[in-house]
Parts: sequence; C-alpha cells; structure tokens
Amino acid sequence: MNFTRTLACALAAIAVLAGCGIQKEAADSDGESEPAAAWSVSCPEAEKTATAQGFPSEPLPCLSGDASYEVAAMHSGPKLVTLWASWCKPCRDEAPELEEFHQTLGDDITVIGVNTQDSPDRGRHFAQDFGWTFPSVIDESGAVMRSQGVAALPATFLIDADGRTVKTFNKGDVTAQDLVDAAETELEVGS
Repeated sequence: MNFTRTLACALAAIAVLAGCGIQKEAADSDGESEPAAAWSVSCPEAEKTATAQGFPSEPLPCLSGDASYEVAAMHSGPKLVTLWASWCKPCRDEAPELEEFHQTLGDDITVIGVNTQDSPDRGRHFAQDFGWTFPSVIDESGAVMRSQGVAALPATFLIDADGRTVKTFNKGDVTAQDLVDAAETELEVGS
C-alpha cells in the first residue's frame, strides 16, 4: 500500500511537471514578444587620433542601430571599454556602477560598451533598464573578448590616450569608485 501511494504521488508529480512544460511552450509560442526598447545612444563620431593596442580595428554595428564604430579607435583622450551581455548576472550588478562612472568622468574619458555574444534587442533592453547614457556596439561573435584573452564577462579596460591598456577589471565586482580611483591613479583624470 505504501508503494502504491508513492507511485501515485510520483505519477502526479510527473503530470504536473509535464503540464508546466506544455504551458511554457504555449506561452513562448503565443506570438507575443517584448516591446522594442526605446534606448538609443549614438556612437562617437570624433576623429580617430590613435588605436587602442590589441583591440580589433574592424567596425562593429552600434547598438543604437545608427552606424558602426571601431572599438580600437582612440579620440583625443583616454577611454574605458566594457564588455558585457544581458544574460550575464555580474554584468547586471556592474551596470549601475558603469553609468555612475560615466556620469562622473564621462567628459574626460570616452566610455564605450561592447554587447558581447548577445542579441541586439536584448542589449538595448539591458541598456535601457539601467539608464545607460554611454554608447555600445554589438559584438555577436565575441571578437573583442577573444582579442583581449578574456574567458568570462564582464571585463572592463581602462586605456590611456596613447592606446595602452593601463588597468583591467574582470572579476565582476567593479564599483564606480574603483573605476574613478583607477582613472585618477593611472590616467591622472578627475583629481
């Protein structure tokens, strides 16, 4: 009798789980999709003055869809390049910190995001959700990540005006203050 009861409970659990799978399929295929993100921040158009060492020089499409941008391009000053993806939990944790850094030092340092191995629509939703006011490009193949020898996201690079990477953050716990401190120390910016 105990075996019969256990078997009945197991069969009931399987039926419930099977029902959840069917409901999920129905929800996924009902034709409804998330509305398009309204986020749009144009990539820089400034004249290229140097090249960031080790970064690919091929232009990538801007996440805003308005043009393309070469991540390796340097524009009359230092640069911060951050690699991220909407599916990356540590990227979500760092997103507000990156925006705070941009609000603090964005006039002195060009900030560019690289939406890595992600869909453009998800990337735009991510940038919109975090209120980003700095641009990003789309790197669906992960070329920028590979060029830097990075195995996991997020990764952020502080680059001096001559195109040399002076500081790399890739532990997934960077704060705006960490970035500001590095900019002050390594680039003598913001002090």
